[in-house]
Amino acid sequence: MSVLFVVTGIVVRGKGEGRALGFPTANVPCVRTLPCGIYRGEVLRGRIMYPAAIYKEENKDIIEAHLLDFTADIYGETLVITAHEKMRDVVAFKTRDELIAAIQKDIAHIRNHKACAKVKPFCRTKV
Repeated sequence: MSVLFVVTGIVVRGKGEGRALGFPTANVPCVRTLPCGIYRGEVLRGRIMYPAAIYKEENKDIIEAHLLDFTADIYGETLVITAHEKMRDVVAFKTRDELIAAIQKDIAHIRNHKACAKVKPFCRTKV
């Protein structure tokens, strides 16, 4: 499975826009130069890996990850966000409903991807 980029950081409070749309995100500081877009990826929290939709806006120093099937409050926790596939560019939608439909389509793509396992324990093997 290819890796486009990896970001490790502490979850900070955002503006709550994702939550207001029904898709809460974990906001993690990152370098502004990461490529912008919507990505299929994974988020490692502790020893558990979650499939995720990842959003990086151009010239912003925050990356947002919506962990599928996850609802806990994780402010202040350290996450490892890994992007595997760019699904689309960031675009402005005319309506809130169009944006929600696009996010739902992105999540469906992630769920249907052959590499998408549901929540899974993360184990390191000795080399």
